Amino acid sequence: MIDFFVQNKLLDNFFIFFFISFLLHVFVIFNWKFLLKKLFLYRQYDSVQKIHLGDVSRLGGLISILSIVFFFFYSRGSTDLLYLKAILISSIPMLIISIKEDLMFDTKASVRLSMMFVSCFLFFYFYSPIFPNIEFPLIGKLFATYSILAYIFFGFCLVVVINGNNLIDGANGLMPASIITQCITLLFLTYKYSGNINNIYLILIILCMVIFLIFNYPLGKIFLGDTGAYFFGFMVGTQTIIIFSQYQQIPTWSAILILIYPSFELLFSFIRKFHNAINPMHPDKDHLHLKLFFVLEKATGKALLSNNLVTLIMSLIWFSPFILFVNFHESINQTIIGFAIYIVFYLCFYNFLSRIIK
Repeated sequence: MIDFFVQNKLLDNFFIFFFISFLLHVFVIFNWKFLLKKLFLYRQYDSVQKIHLGDVSRLGGLISILSIVFFFFYSRGSTDLLYLKAILISSIPMLIISIKEDLMFDTKASVRLSMMFVSCFLFFYFYSPIFPNIEFPLIGKLFATYSILAYIFFGFCLVVVINGNNLIDGANGLMPASIITQCITLLFLTYKYSGNINNIYLILIILCMVIFLIFNYPLGKIFLGDTGAYFFGFMVGTQTIIIFSQYQQIPTWSAILILIYPSFELLFSFIRKFHNAINPMHPDKDHLHLKLFFVLEKATGKALLSNNLVTLIMSLIWFSPFILFVNFHESINQTIIGFAIYIVFYLCFYNFLSRIIK
């Protein structure tokens, strides 16, 4: 892998990327409030899902994206960056609305959802990916015959991942840990079936998350915000589609195992809110990581400690994609078993926390 980066003159690019991104994080952490007040954009964040103390910048996602933009322009000519170009351009509608939400906290959920679909369809238009075969009677043939159906289906899948990614963003380190695990699992897939892990985009995502974690965990000095949650969910989701299209011998449904945490979090949240007659688009305090936080805070009386313990205790949840994929990805039946194991564990854990809170 090192030889690949040396031959393509990318090793130095990654070092420079790390340095630039690190400096941007430091600059924003110490100056974000002053800058936003100067621009009349400063607002205090207040949400039912807030579990951190004090006023913390939600610009971590924007910093990471600006760093990736720098990497794109600096690395042009070193390697093929068509994917990165397509991602950066197509994500603009989604980023505009998510940056507005991170600054103003007043964007309607329906508008954000619409812009996610727009960005997904723009990506399909600019990049023209080959979609994986869906191992399902009739549906797979329909997608292969009518590309618009494939656009709608995979666009919907991407929106699920993007939204689910945002739902698990709350405790320090939780979402970055989940994204890193997803990328490591995809790298494992490429290594097992092609003998290499030379995917610069997955490594770029991991590097972004590592730099961010330096400042986010355990001190919580900066957050990714909706912008970071959406963008990196978008990147991981599109990379999953592309990689599974390259390895047709792997059941497409095993991709569920890789993206299971954010996807099931969204599905369970929707079902739970529908059952309780709550608008599915309204935020609440009943997500798994929030329930765990409230249990820990009650036991310790320390909010920051409890916040950080959430990610550690939930390691079996966010690390489950790797465990499940390695053991249950070679057939549809295995995938179903892996999915069932995750659901049972998740629901038992959720029920256990709900009983403690009561």
